[in-house]
Amino acid sequence: MSLDDNIRALARTPVLADIGRDALRLLAFSVEEIELRSGDLLFENGEEADGAYCVIRGRIRLDSGKGEAKTVGRGALIGELALIVETERPCEAVAIEDTKLLSIPRPVFRKVLEEFPAIAKQMRHRLSGKLRAEHAALERLQSQIDRLPGAKAEN
Repeated sequence: MSLDDNIRALARTPVLADIGRDALRLLAFSVEEIELRSGDLLFENGEEADGAYCVIRGRIRLDSGKGEAKTVGRGALIGELALIVETERPCEAVAIEDTKLLSIPRPVFRKVLEEFPAIAKQMRHRLSGKLRAEHAALERLQSQIDRLPGAKAEN
């Protein structure tokens, strides 16, 4: 793919769509294209995460091993948190059809954040919103557990 193709592909990713053409160009210049065949492993659960993957075509099955498998396709960003912090992969990722991805290394994304501080603010806002939603979901779950017969709330 050409640089312009990579820019367009990254721009289709909701997380990256609003970061601006200059930032997308910097990212697109440094990404690595990955081709997977159906059944190929992208990464394993618990593996060190050194960046994220943008799905260009095809589909990837994400399976945490806890009955929470989901499938993502074109435009999905897999491993968004790994762009910001050191973390492990929370699931296994396997191509369920021939798939093309762009690998975005964490150091490259951090460079973009340094060059474009407004993007860092935007990402912080996005991630804090996701954390608030996760916290609310955990509180709802705890409330449901507390209502179970014989359950005690631990404080």
